[in-house]
Amino acid sequence: MTPEEESEVFAWLDGKAAEETNDPQGDGSWSYVAALARFLLDSGFRFSEAFKFTLVGDHADLKHETTKNGKGRRIPLTKRAKAAAEAMLASPVHQRMRGAHCKRPWDYVSHRWDRATKAAGCPDVTLHILRHTCASRLVQKGIPIYTVSKWLGHSSVRVTERYAKLAPDSLAGALAALEST
Repeated sequence: MTPEEESEVFAWLDGKAAEETNDPQGDGSWSYVAALARFLLDSGFRFSEAFKFTLVGDHADLKHETTKNGKGRRIPLTKRAKAAAEAMLASPVHQRMRGAHCKRPWDYVSHRWDRATKAAGCPDVTLHILRHTCASRLVQKGIPIYTVSKWLGHSSVRVTERYAKLAPDSLAGALAALEST
């Protein structure tokens, strides 16, 4: 997801959320989807993990049994992700989604996400792309692959290596480090 696509999609979602606040029959679904998407984008969580974490101070905490690889993790949250997490956790929509089984949460959110991305002119931006975008941005900012792997909860660093091509020239950084000694 490019920064431009991000801006367009969130502007559309925020517009729908604002309309919803003025609608006595609004159920908070657009505000919820906007918060969830911001959380997923900044945390790199899988969709299913968004319904299993606990907020511990400025961190999102996943217990061992709640992740795909069975290993828990705790990641620090950006200010935006923390605000989104607080909004999500306070939302009645989130409470319903946490209690639902099967595909219901995915269907509920992905239907609204698809509407938002199409309306914003980015129909190819899926919910899972938010996770890839988080990983790509970390790598592009020079965060080591091992750290990105831990952040995303990958089973091994090999899974994360697909993002290595996005890394800035690490050899130039190594040369600069040696030159400064």
